Amino acid sequence: MAEETQALSVQAPQINQGMSFDTTESRAELMRFAEALAMRADITPKRFRGREKVGNCMLALDMAGRMGVNPLMVMKNLYDVNGEPAWKAEFLIARVNQCGRFTPLDFEWRGTEGSMQWGCRAYSTERATGSIRYGSWITLQMAKDEGWSTKSGSKWKTMPQQMMMYRAGAFWQRTHGPELSLGLPTYEELEDITPGAGNAPRRPLGEVMRGKPIEQAAIESGDLTVEELQALAVDNIRERAVTLGVSNANLEAAVGRSIPDWTEQDLTDLNEMLIKIESGLQTADQVFG
Repeated sequence: MAEETQALSVQAPQINQGMSFDTTESRAELMRFAEALAMRADITPKRFRGREKVGNCMLALDMAGRMGVNPLMVMKNLYDVNGEPAWKAEFLIARVNQCGRFTPLDFEWRGTEGSMQWGCRAYSTERATGSIRYGSWITLQMAKDEGWSTKSGSKWKTMPQQMMMYRAGAFWQRTHGPELSLGLPTYEELEDITPGAGNAPRRPLGEVMRGKPIEQAAIESGDLTVEELQALAVDNIRERAVTLGVSNANLEAAVGRSIPDWTEQDLTDLNEMLIKIESGLQTADQVFG
């Protein structure tokens, strides 16, 4: 048991925290590491691959060093929203949970589920003082008043509980531990508040794809990148799944990967599973049970 406990406490290798833009030697080391990630690493997220993305990899490595986290985790959770860098909300919640200063974030709920007063707030206990730190209440009324839930394609319409938790966690972190995010907002917040984002009508996925691989369809569409088309395909799968009573957990279990890591083959397989349910050939329980 002692050996088991010791094994569980071993931390993943961390980037050299001295690797940053602060010295010439560090900048040279960053450049070498960034080039390797951008051009020779298969597991680097697509939006960080290619010679033209070496600069973005350098920035991600610098941030990873300052935050003391694995570079891959930074790249998997750092997104560009109309030229503004932003974190995925779940990454910031994980940062709070792992920082050691606070107990893991928990969520308090009030109001009747589905009503405009339904909402939650995040809270945590500061370990040094024992005092409870509360965040702001996030309600469906707030989401409507702020325009978060009224945009075309908004996740607030299909997964309001998850979106309230993400927003409550982000608000808590920005108030009680802003240094954990280096001052950056969340991806979900920027998508909700960026003028015009999500308001333009989306082309039907089938119209864009027409049975072609994602990369080819993106090139032929002329107005979509591979990443944007991949995101469109993921949204399509998740939205259809919601209407069929299939949870995100069911989808992830079916392909053995979390949503951010889905491959094109995963999307193809999930599409075929959902078609079986939509066509009445099988029930959701039969396909995902």
